[in-house]
Amino acid sequence: MASSLARNSAFPEPSLRSLIKSGVSKRSDFPLRPSSMALLVIDIQHELTKIDKDSNKYAEAVGFPRMVFNTKRLIEAVRSKRYNQDGDHGPEIIFTYLEALTDDSRDVSLDYKLSGPLSKLPGPTNRATFLPGIAPIPGIDIALPKTSCSVFQSTNLDYILRNFNCEQLAVCGQLTDQCVESAVRDAADLGYLVTLVEDACGAGSEDSHQKGLHGMKGFARTVTTNQVLQELCGENELAMASTTNEDVQPAKPA
Repeated sequence: MASSLARNSAFPEPSLRSLIKSGVSKRSDFPLRPSSMALLVIDIQHELTKIDKDSNKYAEAVGFPRMVFNTKRLIEAVRSKRYNQDGDHGPEIIFTYLEALTDDSRDVSLDYKLSGPLSKLPGPTNRATFLPGIAPIPGIDIALPKTSCSVFQSTNLDYILRNFNCEQLAVCGQLTDQCVESAVRDAADLGYLVTLVEDACGAGSEDSHQKGLHGMKGFARTVTTNQVLQELCGENELAMASTTNEDVQPAKPA
C-alpha cells in the first residue's frame, strides 16, 4: 500500500477541470473516469416507483421498468470498479430519496407543500423504502433524504462530492423532467461534468421524458446505459446483466 500511495502521489491523474479549454472543449471530450466520478440515483423508491407491465400508464408499464432495469446495471458496473488493483477507492454511489425530517412533513419545501401528494412524505417513523437491487450498502454508499425537487437545495451533496474529489456526476432516476432535470442543472452550475443516462431515467409520459432530456441538453452530455458500461468496464464486461424487473420485497434505508 505504501508503494501504491507513493506511486499515486508521484503521478496523480490531472484534474478534469484543468483539462478544459474555454470555448474549445466539449462535454463529449470527457468520458467517465472511475476515480473522478459518482453515480447519483434520484428518487427511485417504493413510494414513487410503481411497476405494472399490464398497466395502461406509460410510467408503470414502460418508463419505470426501463429505468429500474438500467439503474441496476449502472449500480452493478460502478460497484465492480469501486476498488482498483492498488486498493484505491473508485467511483461513489449516492442515493437520494424523498423523506422528511418530521412525521408531519412540516420541513418540506414550499413547492412541495403546494404539490398535493408531495406535501406528505415518508418520515422518521414511516421510513422511505428502496427497491431491491437499487439500495445503498450501509457504511459504504451515501443515502441522502431530501425535501425539495433538486437534491442540491435540501442536502449537503455538493459538500460531500467535493470531499470525495468528484468532478463527474452520472445521473439517473425520476422524474426526468422534474427532480432529475433540477439536479442536472444545479450540478452543472456548481462546476460538475454531468453525464445524463437517458434510458435510466423515467417520467410520467414519453413526452415528459423527452422534454426533460431536451431541457438538459445544454447542461450535460446525454448517453445510454450501454455507453456508460463501455466507458467503465470495456466492450464486453457486464454486457449480459442478470438483473430483472420482477417485483420483490423492497428494502428499508439503513
